[in-house]
Amino acid sequence: MGNCNVNNCSTTVCGNATSQPNAIVNVKSDVFANNSPMNELAFANLYDSSNQIVLHFLRDLDEYYMIKNVPESLKLTLAMRAVTGPIAKSWFSTVYGKLHDYEHFKTQFTKFL
Repeated sequence: MGNCNVNNCSTTVCGNATSQPNAIVNVKSDVFANNSPMNELAFANLYDSSNQIVLHFLRDLDEYYMIKNVPESLKLTLAMRAVTGPIAKSWFSTVYGKLHDYEHFKTQFTKFL
């Protein structure tokens, strides 16, 4: 029927009696990876600090980082993208250069909100 390895899968597709005989269909492994349930994991987003619970947002962000294996060096930058509400975004933009790392951000952000 077909064969698969880590990088490629191929299979023979048979046509009907009047069409062309056989065709080889190659599918790269990233097609299978893109269908993984892990890719459907939503990135945490704080869009309204007056109606969202900050500790829940930070917990969701921590879980996302853990599952996606985000390196420590990217966590603060990604947190900046996750905060989209105008008040929280303004605060974050103001203090961003003064934050040492992601853990420092979490402490200061919790105090702020």
